[in-house]
Amino acid sequence: MARYAGQDQTGVLFYINPYNNGAIFGKEELSKMLKKNKMESREAYFQPADNVHFINQVFSSLLLTFQNLGYTDKVVRIEELQRFITSEQTNLQKRNKK
Repeated sequence: MARYAGQDQTGVLFYINPYNNGAIFGKEELSKMLKKNKMESREAYFQPADNVHFINQVFSSLLLTFQNLGYTDKVVRIEELQRFITSEQTNLQKRNKK
């Protein structure tokens, strides 16, 4: 699920569901979708997503596809990329706290 906030980042303007043909909807529709799918409503679901989140979502989808197709070499490479991006994000967060 993608979330977009305006430039001032004061609140989410809309949500995008990339797994449903890019459907765009508001907070109320997101709440209904979570309830329909028997998912716990967490505040994090309603916050803007960062670039690393988007990249990891794409990588997760690729991983499933490559695993299903038996492309083990590509699975290994995607897992390496995910670890790299996650570690870089962690390092950046640590530097920003200093």
